[in-house]
Amino acid sequence: MFAAVLALALTAPGFLTPANLRNVGTQVPVNLILAAGMTLVILTGGIDLSVGSLHALCGIAAAFVLTHPGLTAQFGGAVVPLAILAALLLGAAVGLVNGGAVAGIGIPPFIVTLAMMRIARGIAKHVTDGAAIGIVGPDIPAWREINAHWLELRPLGLGYLGGVLPVSFVVAACVVLALTLLLARTQAGRYVYAVGSSEPAARLAGVPVARVKLGVYALMGLLAGVAGVMETAMLQSGSPTTGEGYELNAIAAVVVGGTRLTGGQGGVLGTFVGAVFVIGLMNNALNLYGVPSFWQEVASGAIIFGVALVDRFTRGDGGGVAAGRIAR
Repeated sequence: MFAAVLALALTAPGFLTPANLRNVGTQVPVNLILAAGMTLVILTGGIDLSVGSLHALCGIAAAFVLTHPGLTAQFGGAVVPLAILAALLLGAAVGLVNGGAVAGIGIPPFIVTLAMMRIARGIAKHVTDGAAIGIVGPDIPAWREINAHWLELRPLGLGYLGGVLPVSFVVAACVVLALTLLLARTQAGRYVYAVGSSEPAARLAGVPVARVKLGVYALMGLLAGVAGVMETAMLQSGSPTTGEGYELNAIAAVVVGGTRLTGGQGGVLGTFVGAVFVIGLMNNALNLYGVPSFWQEVASGAIIFGVALVDRFTRGDGGGVAAGRIAR
């Protein structure tokens, strides 16, 4: 995998230029954040198909707060953090709904999140009337202040530390580090592996299975909010069409990164590799080669299929292993 990506990187024209590497650094983070959250969901044996739509809805929530004249008049300079908070709370709340339906009612996660995918996308299109919410004109009260708020949010999506390192990539790396430590160093992390390894064994071992599932879906929703704010900052608008297909990119990064779709084995660092070195760098190199976008989709799908085949024939069944770690 690394050899293939390295070959693409070294032979693609202009790949190693600073401008192109910075471009990759701003394109990867949103998918990386969603994929990191998706890793925890999949480790429990679940799936979340709603993250792309929720990502768009959270971005719209942030844009709505930023562009609301009444909120600008009431909160002034505090509107930007209020917009970020609104997006994060909305994402976490929807994640709790998903988790509650999966863990509390017992509806299969595929059905729950497929339904939420449609619901969130429909609400996003309804509240915006299908149009993006962004920079406003002089016909809107306090338009100068509102547009200044957009500029304040902009560094989250397009800012650079030291003029080199994208702020969005730093945020994504912090998310990856935090979730890696959560899985490796905390009891909650051991519980996540236990539930995905063998749910009946985890219950017998005293793992609060419902609470674990509720937590990972809520966290996934929160991270969808983070990604939504980041892309809204990047685009300087909240659009009901953003995030389409992002759930598939997230799942692809998780699978390519070595996490088993059946749960119990894998990790966020592998997802980092899958998102950055395969999904990000490979797609960028193919763009530089001038490969049409539909062939890029074919290439991505072929890689995922190949990784799944390797996984199927090289890994044994790890069922019940993680549950045994709880006592330690």
